[in-house]
Amino acid sequence: MEIIITRHNADELLEQNVIRWKLFAKKSLQLILLYAFFGAVILGANWMSLKQSDSFWGFESSFGIGILLLSLFYFIHTYKNKIKFLARTKEIVSKYKNENSGIEIKFNDTIVSWKDFELFSEMSWTVFSQYKIYKNYLILIRDKQSLDSIIINRNEISEVQFTELFVFVKGKMPEWK
Repeated sequence: MEIIITRHNADELLEQNVIRWKLFAKKSLQLILLYAFFGAVILGANWMSLKQSDSFWGFESSFGIGILLLSLFYFIHTYKNKIKFLARTKEIVSKYKNENSGIEIKFNDTIVSWKDFELFSEMSWTVFSQYKIYKNYLILIRDKQSLDSIIINRNEISEVQFTELFVFVKGKMPEWK
């Protein structure tokens, strides 16, 4: 197997990083919503269990509000990180637009190589831990904590090449769920 992808349009990089962010921030956002729900349940249970003479403010209500504020803090932190991540991506895209050379990705049975105007990298297939199919993209994941992955658009190569690459990847690593 030898598949070569040449990208001359750096605008796809922004779209690919938006996809990266969506996939890798999904679990964080689910956890934030779980915190908010848990805090709201504690506040609701405290309010429902009050007697007429009791005060709403106590340990339970403080704990519930604390969890709600924690979820708000995490949400704001995640949102700011998304803005920074996409701003850095836009800086990189502007660098690529100033260069005449594009990105070249080669796949064969032993290595994946990446070449652009600043970097040449050859990686063994063992550095990829998982893969993911998302919409029209095949995502090869190196480290799911740091968003490190290579994304291949189905439209960048022929259907036969995409199927060949997908079957090869499926045999090498587990799918990310």
